[in-house]
Amino acid sequence: QTRLAEMGPRALPAVRQALRDGDAESLLGALLFLSGHPSPLCLADLEACLDRQEPAVRLAAASALGALADASPGRPEMLRGLRERLSDPDAEVRRRAATVLARHKDAGVLPFFREALEDKDAENRRQAVMVLGRMGDQVSVPRVQAILQDPPPRVRSRAAQSLGLLKALGAVPDLIRSMRDED
Repeated sequence: QTRLAEMGPRALPAVRQALRDGDAESLLGALLFLSGHPSPLCLADLEACLDRQEPAVRLAAASALGALADASPGRPEMLRGLRERLSDPDAEVRRRAATVLARHKDAGVLPFFREALEDKDAENRRQAVMVLGRMGDQVSVPRVQAILQDPPPRVRSRAAQSLGLLKALGAVPDLIRSMRDED
C-alpha cells in the first residue's frame, strides 16, 4: 500500500488491473489507494466492486466512489452506483452510501432516504431523518414526525432536529410532547 501511494498516479494501471482481477485482499488495497487518489478512469471498475459478495469490498468501493465524487463536483454519474447500495444487505455499506450521497445533496436520492426511514438499522434511520431535514424534503415531514416514536432516543432526537430544519409547524404538538420524553 505504501509503495502504491509513493507511485501516485503512475500506479493507476496496476490498481485498475487489481480491481478487475484481484482477490478480496488485492481489491481492498486498490480501493484504499483510490480513496486517496481518485480517478474517473476507474468509475466502471468501482461500480463493479459494489456488486461483489464481500461486504468489506462493497464498503471500500463506496468510500472510493465517495472520494471520486468529492474530486469531481458536478458529475452526478459518480454517485450512480451508490444509490443502489442504500438497500445493501450490510448496514455499514448502506450507511456509507448514505453518507456520501448526503454530502452531495443529490435531490435524486430523496426517495432512497425516505425509504431508509424504514431501515431496520437505527443508525441508518437516524441518518435518513437528518439528511431529509437538511435537504428540506417537505414530503417526508409526516414520516419524520412518526419517527418521534422510534425506540432509540438518538433517532427520536434527530427526528426532532430534522422537523425543526423542515420548519414543520404541524409537528409542534408532537415536538412539545417529545420534550417530556425522559430519554
